[in-house]
Amino acid sequence: MLRAHSGMYMRSTTRPTEKPSDLPLFALGAFDVPSLNPKTGVIDLSYRATNLSPEGMWGIALDYDDVPNETLVGILNRAREFSPRGVAYSTWSQGLGPADTGRVRIVMPFGDSERGSVVPASAWPVVWALIEQDIGGHADAQCKDVNRTYYLPVTNEQAPEWAQPCWFESWGSE
Repeated sequence: MLRAHSGMYMRSTTRPTEKPSDLPLFALGAFDVPSLNPKTGVIDLSYRATNLSPEGMWGIALDYDDVPNETLVGILNRAREFSPRGVAYSTWSQGLGPADTGRVRIVMPFGDSERGSVVPASAWPVVWALIEQDIGGHADAQCKDVNRTYYLPVTNEQAPEWAQPCWFESWGSE
């Protein structure tokens, strides 16, 4: 996802009052422990018996809903300073609030390497809160859930014209 570019987004015809249900999702959880597949009795790297509860987090995603645009500019500038690479894009609900506010997601992996670093799940709520405050506050607190999933960049076709297409920015190494 971090290698995506501004032309990579999807359109959803879902009505603005509904959440899209058929669009691709991603998560930032780290699943390092293989699980025993109960059907075959064999360790299977593709099977998770832990109900998708990650052992840690590879990165952080922060959602901002109806935050004043000038505040979002400051948050994005701080995110670029905080993380060596990341992406930011308007979310599916962009355009559903006042025109002088934005609905944005910022995704930043931990570390400079391809796999980055992992924050243990047990420490995640505290680490999330510290990073969120350092970036500038205002993020949706539901993002601190290690099981949280996010939509890939998507734009709502029924949002106002000024909210089309999905705004996208990436920074750092490819």
